[in-house]
Amino acid sequence: MRRALRRAVEGLGHSAFEAEDGEQAWALFEREGADVVISDWIMPGIEGPELCRRVRAATDRPYTYFVILTVLEEKKHALAGMRAGADDYLTKPVDLDELQLRLIAAERVAALHRQLAERGAAERRASFAAGLDAAQERLRAQVAEMLHGRVQTRLLLAYHQLNRAEAAWESDPARARQLVGEARAMIDQVREQDVRRASHLLHPLTLREGLAPALASLARELDPQVKVDVEVDERLAQGDALPSGPRLAVYRIVEEALGNVVRHAGASAATVRVALREDGCLSLSVRDDGRGFDPKGVEPGLGLSAIAARVAEQGGEWRVESAPGRGTTVSVSLEVTAGA
Repeated sequence: MRRALRRAVEGLGHSAFEAEDGEQAWALFEREGADVVISDWIMPGIEGPELCRRVRAATDRPYTYFVILTVLEEKKHALAGMRAGADDYLTKPVDLDELQLRLIAAERVAALHRQLAERGAAERRASFAAGLDAAQERLRAQVAEMLHGRVQTRLLLAYHQLNRAEAAWESDPARARQLVGEARAMIDQVREQDVRRASHLLHPLTLREGLAPALASLARELDPQVKVDVEVDERLAQGDALPSGPRLAVYRIVEEALGNVVRHAGASAATVRVALREDGCLSLSVRDDGRGFDPKGVEPGLGLSAIAARVAEQGGEWRVESAPGRGTTVSVSLEVTAGA
């Protein structure tokens, strides 16, 4: 019957694989995928409903149309199969016209799911791009405010002090030297504080020393009322232990997450953990003991949108776990190659 069904499917212009039992069918599906699965109800190992549940749980691939086979007097099996996630059923022996109808329906359903998936992917890409743009614009605004405010003000004051020193040079050399010293001190402040801070906003130079010292430095710059514990896997301690893209992404994700802790959480402590898993993926978590919130009832702000954009840019995954009064944890998984 299985071979006859395969020939019928191929005779309608489709390609087909066949499996002898449920275990083989599941292994074949995991390896090859399928647009349509036609499965018997009773099979050795994995039976039809369980196979259907596994196929439905495989959300990392396009939608699969699932058809349950049953005999005419056992339509209750068809109903149970539909409850397990099947889309349709066929009675045995299979009628060629009925089979063709099911495949036509499957093609239309699969096409609709592809359209929805493409639309959702486009919307997510737009959302991620907007989040990344917002994060970058925030950094630009911070740099611009620093250059326009503190840097410009200090340089202007230094310029005035030098003018006063020039005017007093012949009549009061001691006063002139004092004014030159004050101007030099202002310029030193610009060089040592403002220029370094602006450079750090554009790209954190501490990352050259390694991820651990960079994150520790970032934690020290937070509100002193929030105690931050940083733990970085020793395999990631060196400056070149990660490719530059993932290294910067980790830093910016932690920066955004800790920024949210300071701005919104009302927390007294936070914990940052960065580890390299056995599968080669990097695991990152930022946890706080703040007021928490309901993730389902809150629209993502700029901080979470920026995190989502950074993670998407690296092809990773992330989630937020929180509840009112129970703090918040941001967890991230990135596929990286240490030492690359």
